[in-house]
Amino acid sequence: MNKKEMTLKLIHARAYKKAYADNSFMSGPELRPLRLQLELLKPEVYLKKYNIQSTIVLFGSARICSKEDGVAKVKELQKKLKENPKNKSLKIKLEEAKAVSKYYKYYDIARDFARLASEKSCLGGPKSVIVTGGGPGIMEAGNRGAYDAGVKSIGLNITLP
Repeated sequence: MNKKEMTLKLIHARAYKKAYADNSFMSGPELRPLRLQLELLKPEVYLKKYNIQSTIVLFGSARICSKEDGVAKVKELQKKLKENPKNKSLKIKLEEAKAVSKYYKYYDIARDFARLASEKSCLGGPKSVIVTGGGPGIMEAGNRGAYDAGVKSIGLNITLP
């Protein structure tokens, strides 16, 4: 192996990468404490950058959806189950989708709350911004409520362990 080939081999070796640019290293279990620090630091940096002084944090179930989405999901699962009536997995998913229906109202409540809080903030009330985990369900409802009021919201894009 000549010097040029050896240099190229070294440059492309995993150990040669800067630690912050090595995704497999950064996502390893040893660096979890560092990743947690970064997860706290990033929102703080952006809150300061956009001069956000006050927030209203809205978290909730990712499984609760709007009535429209829930009804559509039940219909879709019923159709699939009709085509494949012995599929146990589909039966379970259909039962779960039906069970969520009693919680649709909480999606609407969260959306209305976020809209009202955002409107109040626009009308001279405390300047607060809706913050959610950024996920589906109740968190989506919060972001949609702020959007309905014509203001921006923050989705933190959390990942549950």
